[in-house]
Amino acid sequence: MRVPALPAFMFLAVAAGCAAQTARLPEVVDRTLGNGVKVLMVERPGTGAVRAGLFLMGGRAATGALPPGAADLLAYSLFRRLPAPSLGRDLEVTLRQEAAAFEDLRLERLRQRRPDHTASPELTSLQTMHAEALKTIQARLAPTEAWDEVDALGGTRRAVDVTADYLAFGVDLPAANLPGWLRLEAEHLAAPSLCRFPLERERLLQALDAGEPPVAASLSVLLSMALAGRAYAQASEFQRGDLEAITLAQLGDLARAQLVPARMLLVLAGDLEAATLTPVLERTFGRIKGGPAPEAPPYRDDNPSSALESPAGRKLQVSTSGETRVIFGWRVPRSNHPDGPALQALAQVLAGSPSARLIQGLVTTRGLARKLTLDVGVPGERDVNLFVINAEPAPGHALGELEQAIEGEILRLQREPLAEVEVRWAQNQLETRQILLQEDGAALVQALGASHCQSGDWRTAFRAFSGERALRATDIQAAARTYLVPARMTVALFGPDPLLQPMDRIEARLLQALTVLVQRRLEDPVAAQRILREAIRQLRMLSPSEREQTLKLLEAQVAP
Repeated sequence: MRVPALPAFMFLAVAAGCAAQTARLPEVVDRTLGNGVKVLMVERPGTGAVRAGLFLMGGRAATGALPPGAADLLAYSLFRRLPAPSLGRDLEVTLRQEAAAFEDLRLERLRQRRPDHTASPELTSLQTMHAEALKTIQARLAPTEAWDEVDALGGTRRAVDVTADYLAFGVDLPAANLPGWLRLEAEHLAAPSLCRFPLERERLLQALDAGEPPVAASLSVLLSMALAGRAYAQASEFQRGDLEAITLAQLGDLARAQLVPARMLLVLAGDLEAATLTPVLERTFGRIKGGPAPEAPPYRDDNPSSALESPAGRKLQVSTSGETRVIFGWRVPRSNHPDGPALQALAQVLAGSPSARLIQGLVTTRGLARKLTLDVGVPGERDVNLFVINAEPAPGHALGELEQAIEGEILRLQREPLAEVEVRWAQNQLETRQILLQEDGAALVQALGASHCQSGDWRTAFRAFSGERALRATDIQAAARTYLVPARMTVALFGPDPLLQPMDRIEARLLQALTVLVQRRLEDPVAAQRILREAIRQLRMLSPSEREQTLKLLEAQVAP
């Protein structure tokens, strides 16, 4: 969950408007249908509309042997548009032809990458065959791209969401058409059509080719290192080869595993009467058949003292062509842990407003960071996850300088008492945002569904005023001292290799002088490069005048 830095004037205006409201939980009617489908309903009479949200528990972290991207392909194949029920059967032959052509094309491209490959005339013919099959599928699905049965029911504001923990589909409907949508969606889930799969695969592959994966590659690197051996370690991996290897049959198997009543959650908020609607739900979603959901792996709490971790944490340096950023990730417990509210408040203290410590200290006052964001619960909240600070250095400032500044702010928060005004501000921000969640049907449905999928209890979304005692400064500081510690920390630095791309003229001359000095003492080129990179990293932390003075000293040593 991204922690937004609301402008102070906006927050004060919103808080003033919310102050007159009583901070309380939404009134949620909780039902479980006869087949195990869970339903949450919030009655808002008189609005004339209903927000419907369908959640399937088990997202990118629950795709089994398939790569995480299979969850994205399944969600968008199911929910982007709704094809006519007969269309999937009519397209069966074309889908098989497309699948065979795509697999042959994939294998031929792999052969082309071998060092001993020879040009094959089959490549062009395979590309033509696949393009023709894809064109046929696009033509047959074109009518539903413009208009489908959800549109006919007055559905608007459609949204498909894919996370590590769940797949979700949301839509706004006229209240009178809610029963029709329930019938339509229940029939669709009972006999799902995946005829959109080739089109959704092409969309996703094109996004990867454009450098726009669903999850940033830098975050994927951090997760694989920080959460190695856990459910979320590979939940953000998007590799083209892995996605190309997914077949329609495999996606169908995943659909059958996911589309079982025990995994389904339906959230409805708006102009409805729960007592009247319950029989309709039983006649529609209550008739979906399927086996029990597979048991989730047992939760393992994080205990750094018993893990094979470095007391100083982990650090990874990644050479990139253009991206420059530093990402900190600290392992924290899942969302329903007792320390959850303190961690949320800690995030607000650090980056929840323009006056928050990291924003004010590193972006506004010192100008070290061009951009800084903080996310809690990365990439999900059902298991141990990450508390993430992601920062880009401002022009003229080095990654190492920004890294040290962030670590300094964390240490200051851990050692110095928090001002009472910071604590109350953080608490008020959390309460205000949770009140605002209840003002918009789509936001409320999303919060209820996500919270239930991640913690098993929708109330977790509203813990800021769920009856627990108010947070104290010592609670927030204790969370910082417990979780934002080196043994739980992984740092990833992304930037151009300084040996290939010096950041300015001074650094180029420093590198030239250092290279001469190092080569005089070391014959191993690998060891020499390692020392040079570390030396440049350290020199980047100096001020411009100190760097120039160092350059003069080094050039004096190498002068003939």
